[in-house]
Amino acid sequence: MLSRRGHRLSRFRKNKRRLRERLRQRIFFRDKVVPEAMEKPRVLVLTGAGISAESGIRTFRAADGLWEEHRVEDVATPEGFDRDPELVQAFYNARRRQLQQ
Repeated sequence: MLSRRGHRLSRFRKNKRRLRERLRQRIFFRDKVVPEAMEKPRVLVLTGAGISAESGIRTFRAADGLWEEHRVEDVATPEGFDRDPELVQAFYNARRRQLQQ
């Protein structure tokens, strides 16, 4: 049976290995993934609603938001798509048109 000190040391070593692995992953991301993404002709960045509102794009939850006109269940669930695929397609096509303006 491990003593308290031995148990703490064992836990420390496990944590150290985890931290080392996370650091390796971050370095890989910084050195490989980010530069490759910067070389691509188009980069898509997904963010929260705050940037949409500042850009003049309607948000979902604002007073005049998209959920005022549609129920979430009707346009943003697989069941809604099964019930009325044309409605779901029209909803997202309207979003796409707004983004192109």
